[in-house]
Amino acid sequence: MSTTPEPPAATDRAPARHVVVGAGAVGAELTRQAVAAGHEVQLVSRTGSASVAGARAVAADVTDTDALTAIARGATAIHLCVNAPYHRWAELFPPLQRSAIAVAADTGARLVVVENLYGYGAGAPMPLKETTPVAPTTVKGRVRAEMSDELFAAHHDGRVSVVSVRGADYYGPGVIESAGGARFFEPILKGGTVRVLGDPDLPHAYTYVPDVAATMLALADRPDLAGRPWHVPTAPAPTQRSFAELAATAAGTTSSVATVPTWMLRLLGRVRPSVGAVTEMLYQFAAPFTVDSSDAEHALGLVPTPLDEGVAATVDWYRSRR
Repeated sequence: MSTTPEPPAATDRAPARHVVVGAGAVGAELTRQAVAAGHEVQLVSRTGSASVAGARAVAADVTDTDALTAIARGATAIHLCVNAPYHRWAELFPPLQRSAIAVAADTGARLVVVENLYGYGAGAPMPLKETTPVAPTTVKGRVRAEMSDELFAAHHDGRVSVVSVRGADYYGPGVIESAGGARFFEPILKGGTVRVLGDPDLPHAYTYVPDVAATMLALADRPDLAGRPWHVPTAPAPTQRSFAELAATAAGTTSSVATVPTWMLRLLGRVRPSVGAVTEMLYQFAAPFTVDSSDAEHALGLVPTPLDEGVAATVDWYRSRR
């Protein structure tokens, strides 16, 4: 049974043109939902090889402002769903967003951006709310906070209409690189040991990617809700152990949970920068990490996909890849 949130029917709103920049799990799912809702969609990736039925694939480098402007001319919304290599955020990530801001300002399209929760920092009161003070305590947290400041400064200066969505660790069909991605689900399908970060018995929030896409699509149609971040509707936080148990039940396997020693991560990080970049985020797994998404739920009429349904769909997707 599919658990992807039902997109609004095409008759619920006027068809619009959406430019989705980035063809990863979020971008691809957003494209599918927008097409299903009757919208015209251009899916932009570096190679143009990403394929989603009903959408037009376009090749462009996000930092090529002229090329992206030509693509986005006449669009209702530009959805920025790109990321940068984890260990090169400070260098590569801000220019991607600056290009998107410039294109949105030039074309008049609303800019919908995927953010995350890093800017709140270690020690923030739980659950995290959109009103929680931004107080980053890591390199990536500072990058994210500075990018968010830049994003909303452009909105408040009147240059562009901006809205952003923030979610916890992603899981769902198509998600590979995440604490709820391949290194979590693949061992479960094999009946092996899931190796997690931090304490497996503390609550840790997971956000379902189809819920991210549904939130972005809804906000693109609500200019009255622009100018601020919104937390993606996210189910009550399970523990990592109970999340693994849900997945094992869905997969029909028996799996165990073990913690990856911090010293091992730090050692691996000396030779693999992408692993080293994870260590500064360990605070999210050393204490309860929960999210309040009630603002978006009430304003948009959305509800988070129940964990058991989302996990079942994710297990089915991983099984299909095998």
